[in-house]
Amino acid sequence: MEEQVAQAARCIVQASVDPTMRRQASQFLEEWTQTPDAWDVYGKWLSSYRHLRLQQGSDTANNDSDSLSMQILCLTMLQSKIRKELRKSQPVSTWHPSVAAVRAELWEYLQQLRVDSPEDRPLISPCCICNAAMIVRSSDGMMAEFMNQLMMTTNSSSSNNNNHHHHQGNALSLPRETALRVLAGIPVEMETCQELANTEVTAELSVHMEIVLDVVQKSLLLSQSTLLPACQVLQSWTETAHISLSQLNTPTFGGNQAVLPTLIHLLSIHGPTNYYDEITLQSAARALTNAILVVTDHCSSTRAAAAESFWVALSQQRFIVHPLHIATQQQWHDASHALASLLSTFVVEQVDDLVAQPADVGLQILLELQAHPCTSVALVPLEIWLTIQEIPTSDRHDDWKQPLYRKLVEVLLMRITYPQTFMSWDEELELDSSEFFELRRLVSDVLSSCYFLMRGEMIHTLIQKIQNATHWTTRESALYCLAQIAKDVCTRCKSHAPDGTMVAKDRDASRQELLQLLEQLMNMDTETLFNQSTVLLAAVINFLGTYSPAWNSIDCPPVAIVRLMEFLQFALKMLPLESAKAIRAICISCLAKLMPSIEDLHSKSNVDFSQTIVPAVLKSVRESMEAVLATTEEEAMTMVAEGATRLVTKVADVDVARQALTNDLIRPVLRHVNAALEAMPQNNSVEEWSTPSVQLATEALIRDLDVINTIARFCDAPHIPAMSGWFLQDFGHCLDSIHHKTQSSPIGSMILPKWISIHQQVIQNAPPLQDTSLHMLQSTIPLVVQALEHSRDLSTLKYISTAVEKFGGKTDQIDQSFQQLLERVATIVIDHPNVTDSTEFLQCFFDCLQRFLLYCPRALCYNSKFDAMVNFSVDAVTGIQDKEAIRAALVFLSQLFGWNSLRLPQQSFNVMQEVWHTGATLKDLLGRNGQRLIEACFKGLAGGSQMLWPAYSSCIFSIVQAFVMNPSYDQINPANVPSPFLNESLLHQWLARGIMSTLTSDTDLQMCNQIISILLTLSRQGPKSVPRAKMLLTDFAKIRRGEVKLDALISFTLP
Repeated sequence: MEEQVAQAARCIVQASVDPTMRRQASQFLEEWTQTPDAWDVYGKWLSSYRHLRLQQGSDTANNDSDSLSMQILCLTMLQSKIRKELRKSQPVSTWHPSVAAVRAELWEYLQQLRVDSPEDRPLISPCCICNAAMIVRSSDGMMAEFMNQLMMTTNSSSSNNNNHHHHQGNALSLPRETALRVLAGIPVEMETCQELANTEVTAELSVHMEIVLDVVQKSLLLSQSTLLPACQVLQSWTETAHISLSQLNTPTFGGNQAVLPTLIHLLSIHGPTNYYDEITLQSAARALTNAILVVTDHCSSTRAAAAESFWVALSQQRFIVHPLHIATQQQWHDASHALASLLSTFVVEQVDDLVAQPADVGLQILLELQAHPCTSVALVPLEIWLTIQEIPTSDRHDDWKQPLYRKLVEVLLMRITYPQTFMSWDEELELDSSEFFELRRLVSDVLSSCYFLMRGEMIHTLIQKIQNATHWTTRESALYCLAQIAKDVCTRCKSHAPDGTMVAKDRDASRQELLQLLEQLMNMDTETLFNQSTVLLAAVINFLGTYSPAWNSIDCPPVAIVRLMEFLQFALKMLPLESAKAIRAICISCLAKLMPSIEDLHSKSNVDFSQTIVPAVLKSVRESMEAVLATTEEEAMTMVAEGATRLVTKVADVDVARQALTNDLIRPVLRHVNAALEAMPQNNSVEEWSTPSVQLATEALIRDLDVINTIARFCDAPHIPAMSGWFLQDFGHCLDSIHHKTQSSPIGSMILPKWISIHQQVIQNAPPLQDTSLHMLQSTIPLVVQALEHSRDLSTLKYISTAVEKFGGKTDQIDQSFQQLLERVATIVIDHPNVTDSTEFLQCFFDCLQRFLLYCPRALCYNSKFDAMVNFSVDAVTGIQDKEAIRAALVFLSQLFGWNSLRLPQQSFNVMQEVWHTGATLKDLLGRNGQRLIEACFKGLAGGSQMLWPAYSSCIFSIVQAFVMNPSYDQINPANVPSPFLNESLLHQWLARGIMSTLTSDTDLQMCNQIISILLTLSRQGPKSVPRAKMLLTDFAKIRRGEVKLDALISFTLP
């Protein structure tokens, strides 16, 4: 066996071995290392390596790369075996006989490794981990013995003792560096003991804390070689043992030296560049950060003393400052980040005390960190400024008030500015785009905090930067900052504070500054801005759009806003998305709100309409539509269409609104659509439809349909009900032409869903009994059914759902048509052989059935396919996997059987009452499917997706209510008694079977009876008990998963 193991190990480490053979060898070793005999082989391996080193010397023994790799593999596999098989609570006497030998061999093996040997260094770390794992899991006092010997070794301090030639004289016979590495691994190994809770791990480590701190403190000063391992020990122990800042500042064993002053001294040395290394700085900073985050000593005098020494050292000893400068010079980004996090964490944790006193040097260091060239470091201090903002200014020293935020705005502005050499991200080599944009995103909240303290002064500062800038990058960053505080600034500009107050003065000053900036920007040429930088033009556009709520509240003349729209129309050619977003914002937040006052002013004057500003505004709408349609950006088109439509719907004058809708909004789209249709072939030849020009026309038509859909969605004016009819009159012929042109063409499958969606939006907005709406419904339904037969597109069922919701129950004739429609739809869906493969389609179908139930129940319940639809829904609950489709089916079924607890329209309620009392179909369906549905729901609660728990619970309770809430005789016809099988005895039987199908033992019978009893009690309380029933069944699911105990049900039995 030993030879087989050795051969498999060689297959793993040798690069020339075939990959298949290496996988087989790996699998063999994984299985072998789990056997008890592996302990004996590990012991022999370690012994053979140790004796080989004694005979040949470490350099010779490790000179063979395979030998070194074999030793590393042995230690790695042994480490895993120790962690998996040895338990801390297990007495050493019960270990496998070879385990004690392995423990001894590991220690002797470690004693032979030399820290100054390049060949030995790769072995030291895994060997230290193995020894630490053994120390932690040894119940014979090995941990205490190791700690005592380590302290003795440290106390017998002599710088020469660290040399490998002299370490045999110390208590451990290990180099101090190696001993510290073992000590650093103990907390990690303690955490890997799965039988120990976190609190037990901390308690176990706390026993040895004073020794550890004593060893660390002395090792920090011992020599350069022990500095890094000592910091690593401290980092590991503070993280796991939760050593506090007070404990670091307390001398050990009654001495006069503590760890914190020693660390402060080490991190304050203004020595040569090579004094520090990156990993040492990281470990030291993270160790201190861990201690600061420990809250057990908060509000104590010892914590206050430690914090004071920390803060004072920043100014008096340049603590953190010197190592941070070295890390920055050497581009040690991880070390810089660790040091920044240390200072940031300290300030955040001690903020209440710090802001009450002068800032001194500490604040300057924080601002330097904010301006740090490494973005990951500059991100760290942002939390500080937000934390300070939460403290009332009355509790802050003057240094932490407005002067601080003045400097902060300058620093942030500089830090988020593009390099002056920036051309594009494709050409940028030094700046990481993701980090840069992340910094800009996180800076937004800080800028808002600055504005709340500085108010108009901040606006003035940023605008001055724009006006005095000599390079576009400064203008862009200042505009970006203004855009980030736009919401708060607009709120201030709309303030109604009385004149003469501080708020009013600030408001008026801000308005004046913004108007001046707007005038300056409007005088710039878009092409000139574009030539300077697309980034600058985007910043200008973004500023104009984000401040749109302010333009109509700061006495900005309507003419200026029209000029602003013209500026953005030109910009559409260069930056369509950004410009479209700004145009939409100005149309909605500015012009739409300004339009009523403009019209009112016109009605009170004798000025001819053509001489007012209204035609200019509507002209800007038309020109914006024409400009955006000339682009190929679909999102830009829909954004401008939304803004323009919402503006037109705010026009109060009916004649003006009619003219604006047709001439300024719809006609540009019609011209674009007609141009696309003219470019399409007259026949259905695939070759002709595949030409580049036709493909471009197809893409344009698809974009135009999305624009029309957007207009249809927002073309709803409550004060002008006829507006949706105008839409149909203007677009009706166009939509017919599109359908006629494309229905049999190769692009028909792409066009039809969008065509149907437009009609869906139209009927959603139109009055339900309007002649044009009814005519459109009658002409569209056959096409929708035809599309459903051929494509099963989701838009078809969504259209039918909207039509039923809008027109259902209005007239008997309409209901009869919907009944025939549903019969046809059900036949198409249910009889399709692969319908369950399309889960989204199923979801839409069940949603459609729900709409019929709520708005047109006669078409559903008196349908010849009613039985089939209900059975299909139940089969879907038990037979498909898609969560959304199952939820839609459950919602339909729960509302169908629980109709009596729904708030239905009166007409729908009367129909359902009639169906329940005068016919046996619904009751029979409940009798046939109730038990299966209840069992499926309880199984779903016990083992299904948590997302479906509410739907499962609703379905169960609706069936319970169907039995309990319905009267014992027919209110319409007293002679018509309900079916005899609908009784509580049958219901109890169904519930018991459903619950017991999820249980594993008879001991759960008590829970079953308890849940049934509570459900029946809740159902008698009416619809108001539905939330508690859902909570009950949710608790049942948690009990079945072991998340809560059975006692959770007691609360439901209380009155």
